[in-house]
Amino acid sequence: MAGESRKKNTFYNFFIPTLFMIGTVFLKFFEVRLFLSVLGDEINGLQSTAGQVLAYLNIIELGVGSAFIFHFYKPLAERDTLRICAVFNGAKIIMRRIGYVFATLLITAAFLYPFLIKDVRSGQFPFILPFLTILLLGLSSIYGYFISAPESLFLTANQKGYIQRILGIFSSLGIPLVSIIIFYSVRFFPETDKNFLYIVILCCKAGISFLSSLITVTYVRRHYPFLYRHKEEKDTSIFGMTKDLLPHKIADLLVFNTIPILLSFFSTLKTVSVYSVYYLLIGYVSIIAGLMLRAPQNSLGNLLNENKERFSLIYKKYENFSFILITCFTILLLFGFYPFMQWYLHDKPDYSIISLMVLFSAHYYFRSIRIPFTILIDITGNYKKTKYIAVIEAVVIFTFSIVGLLIFETPDKQLLTVSTAPVVSFLTYDLLQMFTVNKIVLGRSPFVLIFKWGCSVLVLLIAAGVFFQVLPVLKTIQWNFLNLALYACLLLIGAFLPITFGYLYFKRKIKKRRTVC
Repeated sequence: MAGESRKKNTFYNFFIPTLFMIGTVFLKFFEVRLFLSVLGDEINGLQSTAGQVLAYLNIIELGVGSAFIFHFYKPLAERDTLRICAVFNGAKIIMRRIGYVFATLLITAAFLYPFLIKDVRSGQFPFILPFLTILLLGLSSIYGYFISAPESLFLTANQKGYIQRILGIFSSLGIPLVSIIIFYSVRFFPETDKNFLYIVILCCKAGISFLSSLITVTYVRRHYPFLYRHKEEKDTSIFGMTKDLLPHKIADLLVFNTIPILLSFFSTLKTVSVYSVYYLLIGYVSIIAGLMLRAPQNSLGNLLNENKERFSLIYKKYENFSFILITCFTILLLFGFYPFMQWYLHDKPDYSIISLMVLFSAHYYFRSIRIPFTILIDITGNYKKTKYIAVIEAVVIFTFSIVGLLIFETPDKQLLTVSTAPVVSFLTYDLLQMFTVNKIVLGRSPFVLIFKWGCSVLVLLIAAGVFFQVLPVLKTIQWNFLNLALYACLLLIGAFLPITFGYLYFKRKIKKRRTVC
């Protein structure tokens, strides 16, 4: 029964969030396209950098969320109600304390950050917009710390992450939908000031996030009332783990959230906008693949506490699946990047740079291939022995980016430099993880992993060779929505048909073998 429950929850954790994410991505792409056309590149760049600044402010969370999720696994597996309540109440106490510190940092950052933007320092951009952007976008984190964070952590650890996604529908789908409606409404009021319109959109986002947090708390109170019965039980003893988690958190910030901030300081907000548009495509493909690959995480975490031998067997199968899936997604991305950007940014031809397209495809591959390793770290709580890898990766990307931005002065070369930096750092991280994590946790040789990775890279190099052969043909096509849709269908059939036939063939072969036995 436990195995069936794990399979069901894994399926739900994959299918439901993926369904919502596809809808979100669909709306988000149109929202950003309208954002660029109505509000312009500079405001789009501002919103991108503000998101990265808020990510830095959230470092005050210190990895507490991940630590609490880990602490939930054992009592949930043992159905120890008192222990579950103790961890839940501990999460409430610590999250609120973090919330007070975050609110102070948010106000400070809202005042100071505008002075770090080159366009503001030169007088080409108003001070008030960066100030309000940081303040209003930061409200969603405030709601989490003070209202819904403990409930969200409990749902995730209890293999109910899909419930959290359903409850967050107002946030994930409502925010881009409201923005699209507002952008289309502007057509009836062409004299509307774009700065005022931008502030209205930020206020709407803050309101929707607040509603989403309230719905999450209401759901948990109704379906898990036992969490609120033992308020005297409190467990806040997680700081031993957060001490080892902190280097990972800081390193992740430097790796995933630094480049737009550096670009805004050394270059212009328009350059940030160009980077963010390319990163948008990579980001959402990464999220969809990540939802598929992270769906079994909490089931694996529970299985590890029940049956370590079975966990090792299932994890290896999961790892093989991850390598195949990421390779297929990268090939689809490589072949779909150029047509999509030609259609999406048809009036901005300077955005369509082949070098950037190849770099971002490599960025996606090396970023995604790490997912099985990071999951293994999370479910075993093995942060101490692997934190040096995260630190090395952060040093590589930060050094590479800073040196490149100091050497080159033109936006095109700066853009190419900061797009190369993540590829180099991700590759460094992946290689180091292959030699450490699996050996520490599973006790096996890293050369098995290197062989799998080498086969995957070889397939990608062959695919890249084919792509550059067909690229001259792709350049001759006028990419409208219909042509792009037909091309996407062709890519999906070409990628997943062989996989489907291969799966059916091996399934039939295994069935025959069992019949003979």
